[in-house]
Amino acid sequence: MDAMLERERVAALRAQREKDQKRRDIRKRQAHINNEQIDIKNAIEREDAYNEFIRDKQAVEKLMQDIAEEIQREEVARVKKKERFKKEMNDAMEMRRMELERRRQEEKAHDIACAEYRQTQDLRKAKAEAKAKAAAEKFRSIFNELDELLGNQEYLLPEGLSVLDIAWFIYANRLGLAGYPIGRLHPNLGKWYERMEQMPEIAKEIELPPPVRENFAATRAEHLAEGMHLEAVAGL
Repeated sequence: MDAMLERERVAALRAQREKDQKRRDIRKRQAHINNEQIDIKNAIEREDAYNEFIRDKQAVEKLMQDIAEEIQREEVARVKKKERFKKEMNDAMEMRRMELERRRQEEKAHDIACAEYRQTQDLRKAKAEAKAKAAAEKFRSIFNELDELLGNQEYLLPEGLSVLDIAWFIYANRLGLAGYPIGRLHPNLGKWYERMEQMPEIAKEIELPPPVRENFAATRAEHLAEGMHLEAVAGL
C-alpha cells in the first residue's frame, strides 16, 4: 500500500512539473505576443505582421484549451484511480474480516469438541480403553510390517512417494497425537514419519490452530499425569 501511495505521489509531482512548464511556456509566448502587438501598433499598415499576430493568438488559445482539457482528463483519471483504490482496500478489509470470523468459528468448534470430549471421558473410560488397546495392538502389528518394509526403502512403494504413504501418514499422525510411540516401537517407521511431516505441503495440513494446540497439549499433560495415556492403557 505504501509503495502504491509513493508511486502516486511521484506521478503527481511529475505531472505538476509538466503543468508548470507548460504555464511558463504560455507566459513566454504571451510576452512574445505582447511585444508583437507593440510592433503592430507601430506598423499597423503591415498586414502580414497583423495576420501573424492573429495566428499566434489563435495558437495560444488552442494551446490553453488543450492544457485545460488535459488537466480535466488527468483529474478525472485521478478521481477514478482513488475510488478504485478505496474499493480494493474495502474489499481486502472485508475479506480479512470474513477470514478472521471463519477462524474464530473453527476455534470455537474445536473448543466445544474438546469440552464435550472431556465431559464424557468418565462414562466411556472403560470402553474407550478397551478399544484403544485393541486398536493399538492392531496398528502395532501393521506398523511392525511397515517398519520391516521401510528397512530396505525410503517409502512404502519401491517407486517412491505415493498415495499409500500419505494414507498411512494420516493414521500415524493421529496415533502420534494420541501418544503412540512410533519412533520407539518402530525405528524405521519413525524416520519415515519424520521425513513425511517435514514436507511443507503435509506440515501445513497437520498444523493445529494455536488454541486447539494449547488445549490438546493441556489435555495430553493431564492424561500423562493421571496415567491415562495410550502407552499405559495399551501396555506399549
